[in-house]
Amino acid sequence: MPASEALLSIFVSSYGAGLAASGTVSSWLAGLQLWHAVNLAPWFGASLLSRTRKGVSKLAPASSRRIPRDPVTYNHMTILRAGLDLSNTGHSAIWSAACTAWRDCARLGEILIDSSSHFDPSRHVARVCPKKRGTASNNHKFVGFKVPWTKTKKSLGDWLTSTETFDDVDAASAFEHHLFVNAAVPEMAPLFAYTTQTGSGPILLARISSGVATKSG
Repeated sequence: MPASEALLSIFVSSYGAGLAASGTVSSWLAGLQLWHAVNLAPWFGASLLSRTRKGVSKLAPASSRRIPRDPVTYNHMTILRAGLDLSNTGHSAIWSAACTAWRDCARLGEILIDSSSHFDPSRHVARVCPKKRGTASNNHKFVGFKVPWTKTKKSLGDWLTSTETFDDVDAASAFEHHLFVNAAVPEMAPLFAYTTQTGSGPILLARISSGVATKSG
């Protein structure tokens, strides 16, 4: 240490060309650069390494790229709605989460959790989260809530706001209905948790994803 630029370029081309995605190579180099910084060593990644990375990126195998997913359409949402019973607390939570993600272009991972045992209030939105309500200039009511963490703004979080649309996929009405029928859910539970006979349970990300795919596919 420090590693020369030639050595870094050889490493990247030997282990990355035709074998790894550009994001993977970037992670390798980020780790190496951090290790140099921790040890107060100079980092020699410059133009040669940059050109090598671009070449490796072009040689990335097809298996390293995710196939783009088809978009969720309005028709998909109405089919999902037809398969739900909104007098059911769990179905109401599912519908509200799905409408919120679809109408507000939100990432499911920013409003739902992967596992009921991995709820972290600093990363996952809770029932007690800040909320706002009002009426827009077109006299349509709106409701919003703040998520504590997003992919783009990190720990700054962001607001998700839904406005009444008066159709079959009205995210604002779905959210208010969810809060009403699941009023007994503890404040520190996940926002899209629902009441059960024994207490409450969260809506998991996988359940929404599989539900939309099953109902609409």
